[in-house]
Amino acid sequence: MPIRAAVGTGLLWFVTILLLLLGGRMALAGPSPQTAQSTRPQANLTAEQARALALEIAKRPAVFDNLSKTRDTLADKHRAFRLRQYLEGYKLRGERSPACDAEALKLIETWIAVKNGDEEPDDQGLRQLSAKLVANSACTDPLVLTVAAVNSSLVREATNLLVRALQGFESSKHKAYPKLFATLTLARLLPRDEPEWLTSLDASALGLLKECFTDGSFVAGDQADIADILLAGWCRQFKVRHEGAVWEVVRNSSSTFNWLGLLMEGDLEVAEAWKARGNGTSVTVTEAGWKGFAQHLRKARESLTEAWKLRPDLPQAPTLMISVAMGEGGITEMRVWFDRATTARLDYVPAWKAMLTGLRPRWFGSPEAVLAFGVTALDTGRFDTLVPREFFGAVADIEQDARQASVLTASQHLYDRPEIWPHMQRMYEGYLAEPAAPGSHDGWRDGYLRVAYYAGKYDVARKQLEAANWQLSHGSNWLHDASLVPTEIAARTGPQRKAIEVAEGRRVAGETAKSLELYRELAKTGSNDQRTQEFIRDRVFTLDREQRLEAGEWVDLMPTDDQMSGWQTLLGNWKRLPDGTLEVHSGPGGHSLYCRVRQGVNCEVRGTFEIVKTSTKEYQAGLVLGHPAAESSLWYGIRFLAGPRGRSSATFSRGWSGKPIVARASINGAGGGTNSFLVHLDNNQLNATVNGEVTLKGAQLPGSRTAPTDEVLLGFGGYNGSNETVIRYSHLEARKLPNRR
Repeated sequence: MPIRAAVGTGLLWFVTILLLLLGGRMALAGPSPQTAQSTRPQANLTAEQARALALEIAKRPAVFDNLSKTRDTLADKHRAFRLRQYLEGYKLRGERSPACDAEALKLIETWIAVKNGDEEPDDQGLRQLSAKLVANSACTDPLVLTVAAVNSSLVREATNLLVRALQGFESSKHKAYPKLFATLTLARLLPRDEPEWLTSLDASALGLLKECFTDGSFVAGDQADIADILLAGWCRQFKVRHEGAVWEVVRNSSSTFNWLGLLMEGDLEVAEAWKARGNGTSVTVTEAGWKGFAQHLRKARESLTEAWKLRPDLPQAPTLMISVAMGEGGITEMRVWFDRATTARLDYVPAWKAMLTGLRPRWFGSPEAVLAFGVTALDTGRFDTLVPREFFGAVADIEQDARQASVLTASQHLYDRPEIWPHMQRMYEGYLAEPAAPGSHDGWRDGYLRVAYYAGKYDVARKQLEAANWQLSHGSNWLHDASLVPTEIAARTGPQRKAIEVAEGRRVAGETAKSLELYRELAKTGSNDQRTQEFIRDRVFTLDREQRLEAGEWVDLMPTDDQMSGWQTLLGNWKRLPDGTLEVHSGPGGHSLYCRVRQGVNCEVRGTFEIVKTSTKEYQAGLVLGHPAAESSLWYGIRFLAGPRGRSSATFSRGWSGKPIVARASINGAGGGTNSFLVHLDNNQLNATVNGEVTLKGAQLPGSRTAPTDEVLLGFGGYNGSNETVIRYSHLEARKLPNRR
């Protein structure tokens, strides 16, 4: 279902409302009048004049020339850095075995090529190659295990591989850089309740960073790469946690890293400035806070200006100076440093992001200025870079501010606005027409499809689907269950489009009974194409059950036809048996499918399952709840399982990889008969009963809610390792509980 914003007839109306709502936040970051000096040329302007100035600055064309670098012109340098660290590192110092050496080399080479943009992304191919190496007992080299870990789709598997890699690095001949990468990658994967482990990893990383400057991992020509890793790459969170210590390591490195030292000193001073000031609005800042803020920004200015003079061909120092100018209140000076950054490198994304931030209403601009700056990026016409995509980022920033001001809901967009859609269309058409567009054309087409769908431009969306053979890209980031999008677009662009629009309008308005009536009438029309028929059949199934759920009934959710109308298969080989039971043959990766009936987060669910066969003593059956189609863990898993020793239990976790809540459960294994379950989820707390015995009691829903409360979906699922299982599910029923706040 497309969810579009209804915020007036033009952007001007939207801007007016948003500025009124955000007006109190305009002082969020600006320094006090007492500290404002000549660096704030607009200090005495009215709010209207300041917004006009920001709009004028945002509209200025981007500054670049034939000497301005891009990611493509730097590709050889980045490739050489990665090849030296990983491929040459493995060849010279790795634990190479004839039984896996060819696959290991291929994995590293392919991963580097994809990271460097030399090859089209192939996540599935990399995962399969990684899994093959991990399963080979001859593959023990820690660098290879590290690369396999970052290409794993499961957090738990990646974590285990990285632990093995770090153990292997202790006795290896590898240099410090791949060890540092493995250490901080593991730190990023740790759950928040593992602070002692994180402290230990950070201490190790600090020593490894120091070693990188002494063992030849880093050379003087790597300074720009090192800076990007520390400021915006995989080292960033570690650097943020240990600003001072990281600066000490860089400062004590050899004089050949002078530019990097100045840059990191400036970055540290910016961080110290904000520590002194605090994160509150300007009226909450003390006099001492303003003084410390100004002092540290002055030191940052000195170091970063010197770094820029030393290497004006690099964008990092002027990009950090955008933040310094923003802190001192100067949108005009921000643009000066932005132009210096793009002159050095046109597509340096942090520079565009920093400038865009300063143009937001909470700083010195307005939604109009943000949008104008996005158009400035688009007007470069450089579709061989990610610069035009900054228009999408500008729209996203406007939407974020609107949601914070309650002008938009979490599910609404502004894509259909007349001031936005033509530019959005120009952006995607530009990338699809550019042979050298970054990333894959399939990726741009998928984004175009999604934006056109949310904007209600169904004819445009249909063209993208037809070009993709009516297949959605795997792992697309939709805000709602998108499994019906292809058939919905077919229905909305077919002969019954007007009737479909009316029926969908009633559904969106919450008029379930009327929508169901209209769809039942549409189902009688014999002229519908196959995709439209599938869409209508699915809507009849789901709306019928949603109507009964609203009445508080226990509702049977099991499929009623062999086409599995109302259901979506994700993993495993499923079939519907004559008695209505669902049987799944599940291999490595597990099984998952879900019902499209929207339920809400407060519900009761009951049903049965039977473990028919397992190739080992292990098995997993269970329920999925939330937004199961998402590749990220935007859903919860309630599993009934047995481990390698045959001990059975019930678990509750976010996704398959989240840290589970575990309780003992008596479950009938293979050949032992049918199991029954009852799950009660109310006010973010879960209780589960298996075969009449309470297992999970008062389990707290981990994390935030996974989807809008009107689109929480329910299904079956479980994760498998290397074992194979056959499981039968039946009698799935649900009842909606009232929301209590």
